[in-house]
Amino acid sequence: MPFFDQKEVSHSYYINLERSKDRNATFEDQARRLGFELGSAEGQMTRVPGADGYQLLENYNRPEEQREDTGVDVKDILHRSKREAPVPPGIDWLDPIEADMVLPEGTASLPEDDKHIMGQYGCRASHVKAMKQALRDCAPGDNRWIVIFEDDSLIPAEQQDYINLALRNAPENAGAIMLAAKHRLLNGSIPVETNSPEFALPTQARTTTAIAYRPEMLRVMLDVYERNLKMPYDKGGISSLSNVNSIIQEYTTLGYIPDKDKHKDYKILIDTFRRGIRKYNAKAHLFYTLNPCPVVTTGVDSDTGNMVNPDDSSLALTLQAFPRENVKQVKEIMGVLHSEAAKRDARRVINEAVKEGTHTPENTLRLLSRIQQADARINHATNQALSKM
Repeated sequence: MPFFDQKEVSHSYYINLERSKDRNATFEDQARRLGFELGSAEGQMTRVPGADGYQLLENYNRPEEQREDTGVDVKDILHRSKREAPVPPGIDWLDPIEADMVLPEGTASLPEDDKHIMGQYGCRASHVKAMKQALRDCAPGDNRWIVIFEDDSLIPAEQQDYINLALRNAPENAGAIMLAAKHRLLNGSIPVETNSPEFALPTQARTTTAIAYRPEMLRVMLDVYERNLKMPYDKGGISSLSNVNSIIQEYTTLGYIPDKDKHKDYKILIDTFRRGIRKYNAKAHLFYTLNPCPVVTTGVDSDTGNMVNPDDSSLALTLQAFPRENVKQVKEIMGVLHSEAAKRDARRVINEAVKEGTHTPENTLRLLSRIQQADARINHATNQALSKM
């Protein structure tokens, strides 16, 4: 029996690098056990050879006379990519959903190395390649879901009915459903509740492990991704794929449109998204996540550039979603806190509320308001003392 109901899903794809043969074998074995047929026909699971960012970098680092012509301008990509990221020393991944994991006080922004940048580029280029193939394979007028996996996806067999039922009963305006998602609770990006408890609207949900798209949304997001890949340095440069998704999620879920002067890349991507909705008449253009998300990862760093927690069971948690206005209030409070101690206390409250269900949204806001007020008093007293020195 096929894993996906073919009345709901037309095609499935997975991204895999040529050099990642063990990962390919593992994913194919999983797919067969789940009932997928491997191939390129409708209803089958199709392999998409990924763009290998590391290999492109290795080629670029060779003497010029020894380089192969790949058609990719690595020097330009490195120049246009954002070169700083707040990464703690000695840590090469950061699980956004773990609200108790924060950057050590005083940690400076460290320059992203070329390998990381090209790994991120490989991830973006791989998804663009998969999306283009999916749209080529999609018959005109076919509005069934298209699912794109990365080869580190773990798809539990017992979640088959849950996934198919969710795809069948998805809201009419759902353009993309994240089957795996890491919500960035660290900055107050709590999922927003919907009329259906199994669905939530993400405000910043990372990872591209497994996403189901309507064809119209696929066309819109392909335009957004390709626009980002071409962005010049002075307009913000190239952002990570997860960051691009988060920008669009904040816009569609909360209505946030960043200040053009402060966030040029954000505004450009949102404008591209809005034009795409009009261009393709995309009525289904919202991101949703399942709650809980059924698909997890193997816990191995993705060869396409994603960084995952090697001991991450949090993806399968049922999270408490908040009303939209409450999420906006939480994010406002998180944005004005000064001290690291206050931020840690606030993150602890959010963690208890969303992951453990200890606090209601209303009680969460009361606790956060107290933290904010105490933080403001301490900051005011500190500033007064400093002014008298």
